[in-house]
Amino acid sequence: TSIVGSLAGMQVVGVRHPVPPVAGHADLQLIEQVFARPERAWHTLVHGAPAALGVDWAALVGYDLDGAFSGVIISGDLAPAEGFTLSAPLRLAAVSLPGATGAVLIPLGDSAAGLLLVRTSGPEFHHGELWRLGQLGHILGLAMPVAAV
Repeated sequence: TSIVGSLAGMQVVGVRHPVPPVAGHADLQLIEQVFARPERAWHTLVHGAPAALGVDWAALVGYDLDGAFSGVIISGDLAPAEGFTLSAPLRLAAVSLPGATGAVLIPLGDSAAGLLLVRTSGPEFHHGELWRLGQLGHILGLAMPVAAV
Protein backbone atom coordinates (compact mmCIF):
# COMPACT_ATOMS: atom_id res chain seq x y z
CA THR A 1 0.00 0.00 0.00
CA SER A 2 2.90 2.42 0.56
CA ILE A 3 3.86 2.18 -3.11
CA VAL A 4 0.32 2.92 -4.26
CA GLY A 5 -0.08 5.75 -1.74
CA SER A 6 3.12 7.39 -2.98
CA LEU A 7 1.87 7.67 -6.58
CA ALA A 8 0.69 11.12 -7.63
CA GLY A 9 -3.08 11.42 -7.38
CA MET A 10 -3.53 8.06 -5.64
CA GLN A 11 -4.99 7.55 -2.21
CA VAL A 12 -5.40 4.25 -0.36
CA VAL A 13 -8.89 4.12 1.12
CA GLY A 14 -8.52 0.75 2.78
CA VAL A 15 -7.11 -2.72 2.51
CA ARG A 16 -9.27 -5.62 3.51
CA HIS A 17 -8.18 -9.21 4.05
CA PRO A 18 -11.24 -11.34 4.82
CA VAL A 19 -10.61 -14.17 7.23
CA PRO A 20 -10.87 -16.83 6.02
CA PRO A 21 -10.11 -15.63 2.50
CA VAL A 22 -13.22 -15.72 0.34
CA ALA A 23 -12.59 -17.69 -2.83
CA GLY A 24 -14.50 -17.26 -6.07
CA HIS A 25 -17.84 -15.53 -6.03
CA ALA A 26 -19.04 -16.20 -2.51
CA ASP A 27 -21.90 -13.71 -2.91
CA LEU A 28 -23.31 -15.72 -5.83
CA GLN A 29 -22.88 -18.95 -3.87
CA LEU A 30 -24.85 -17.39 -1.02
CA ILE A 31 -27.68 -16.42 -3.39
CA GLU A 32 -27.74 -19.99 -4.68
CA GLN A 33 -28.06 -21.30 -1.10
CA VAL A 34 -30.84 -18.80 -0.37
CA PHE A 35 -32.84 -19.92 -3.42
CA ALA A 36 -32.23 -23.61 -2.75
CA ARG A 37 -34.27 -23.54 0.49
CA PRO A 38 -36.94 -20.84 0.22
CA GLU A 39 -38.44 -21.80 3.59
CA ARG A 40 -35.15 -20.74 5.25
CA ALA A 41 -34.12 -18.07 2.76
CA TRP A 42 -33.78 -15.11 5.09
CA HIS A 43 -32.10 -17.09 7.89
CA THR A 44 -29.61 -18.42 5.33
CA LEU A 45 -28.94 -14.90 4.07
CA VAL A 46 -28.40 -13.36 7.51
CA HIS A 47 -26.21 -16.18 8.81
CA GLY A 48 -24.28 -16.64 5.54
CA ALA A 49 -23.63 -12.95 4.87
CA PRO A 50 -20.57 -12.55 7.12
CA ALA A 51 -18.48 -15.20 5.36
CA ALA A 52 -19.77 -14.42 1.87
CA LEU A 53 -19.84 -10.62 1.99
CA GLY A 54 -16.88 -9.79 4.22
CA VAL A 55 -18.77 -8.41 7.22
CA ASP A 56 -18.78 -9.21 10.92
CA TRP A 57 -22.54 -9.59 11.34
CA ALA A 58 -25.84 -9.07 9.58
CA ALA A 59 -29.50 -8.59 10.40
CA LEU A 60 -32.80 -8.49 8.57
CA VAL A 61 -34.63 -5.34 9.68
CA GLY A 62 -38.17 -4.09 9.16
CA TYR A 63 -39.75 -0.70 8.49
CA ASP A 64 -43.34 0.39 9.07
CA LEU A 65 -45.73 1.99 6.56
CA ASP A 66 -44.51 5.46 7.56
CA GLY A 67 -40.93 4.49 6.69
CA ALA A 68 -39.69 4.31 10.28
CA PHE A 69 -37.50 1.52 11.62
CA SER A 70 -39.80 -1.03 13.28
CA GLY A 71 -37.29 -3.57 14.55
CA VAL A 72 -35.06 -6.54 13.96
CA ILE A 73 -36.66 -9.50 12.18
CA ILE A 74 -33.65 -11.86 12.23
CA SER A 75 -30.27 -11.11 13.77
CA GLY A 76 -26.98 -12.82 13.05
CA ASP A 77 -24.76 -14.59 15.54
CA LEU A 78 -22.55 -11.62 16.45
CA ALA A 79 -25.26 -8.94 16.45
CA PRO A 80 -25.53 -7.00 19.72
CA ALA A 81 -27.53 -9.00 22.28
CA GLU A 82 -29.17 -5.81 23.54
CA GLY A 83 -30.43 -5.01 20.04
CA PHE A 84 -30.09 -1.75 18.15
CA THR A 85 -32.15 0.93 16.46
CA LEU A 86 -31.72 2.68 13.14
CA SER A 87 -32.69 6.25 12.36
CA ALA A 88 -31.81 5.91 8.68
CA PRO A 89 -34.55 5.54 6.07
CA LEU A 90 -34.81 2.30 4.11
CA ARG A 91 -32.56 3.05 1.16
CA LEU A 92 -29.21 1.83 -0.08
CA ALA A 93 -26.72 3.77 2.01
CA ALA A 94 -23.98 3.63 4.57
CA VAL A 95 -25.49 4.08 8.04
CA SER A 96 -24.15 4.98 11.48
CA LEU A 97 -24.21 2.31 14.14
CA PRO A 98 -22.37 2.38 17.50
CA GLY A 99 -19.36 0.06 17.52
CA ALA A 100 -19.22 -0.23 13.73
CA THR A 101 -16.44 0.98 11.47
CA GLY A 102 -18.80 0.46 8.55
CA ALA A 103 -22.46 -0.41 8.18
CA VAL A 104 -24.73 -0.48 5.16
CA LEU A 105 -28.50 -0.83 4.78
CA ILE A 106 -29.70 -2.67 1.68
CA PRO A 107 -33.37 -2.55 0.66
CA LEU A 108 -34.78 -5.93 -0.38
CA GLY A 109 -36.78 -5.19 -3.52
CA ASP A 110 -39.94 -3.18 -2.87
CA SER A 111 -40.56 -4.75 0.54
CA ALA A 112 -40.50 -2.94 3.88
CA ALA A 113 -37.38 -4.86 4.91
CA GLY A 114 -33.67 -4.39 4.54
CA LEU A 115 -30.46 -6.28 5.08
CA LEU A 116 -28.09 -4.56 7.50
CA LEU A 117 -24.41 -5.50 7.06
CA VAL A 118 -21.93 -4.42 9.74
CA ARG A 119 -18.14 -4.33 10.03
CA THR A 120 -16.76 -3.84 13.51
CA SER A 121 -13.24 -3.52 12.14
CA GLY A 122 -11.78 -2.70 8.77
CA PRO A 123 -12.73 -0.07 6.22
CA GLU A 124 -16.06 1.55 5.53
CA PHE A 125 -18.02 0.25 2.55
CA HIS A 126 -16.68 1.48 -0.78
CA HIS A 127 -19.16 2.87 -3.33
CA GLY A 128 -18.41 -0.12 -5.62
CA GLU A 129 -19.39 -2.48 -2.80
CA LEU A 130 -22.58 -0.50 -2.20
CA TRP A 131 -23.57 -0.80 -5.86
CA ARG A 132 -23.00 -4.58 -5.91
CA LEU A 133 -24.83 -5.07 -2.61
CA GLY A 134 -27.71 -2.97 -3.92
CA GLN A 135 -27.99 -5.28 -6.92
CA LEU A 136 -27.94 -8.31 -4.62
CA GLY A 137 -30.75 -6.80 -2.51
CA HIS A 138 -32.82 -6.02 -5.58
CA ILE A 139 -32.52 -9.57 -6.95
CA LEU A 140 -33.30 -11.19 -3.60
CA GLY A 141 -36.23 -8.89 -2.91
CA LEU A 142 -37.83 -9.60 -6.28
CA ALA A 143 -37.40 -13.35 -6.03
CA MET A 144 -38.12 -13.99 -2.35
CA PRO A 145 -40.95 -12.14 -0.58
CA VAL A 146 -39.83 -10.99 2.86
CA ALA A 147 -43.34 -11.61 4.23
CA ALA A 148 -42.46 -15.32 4.08
CA VAL A 149 -40.09 -14.98 7.07
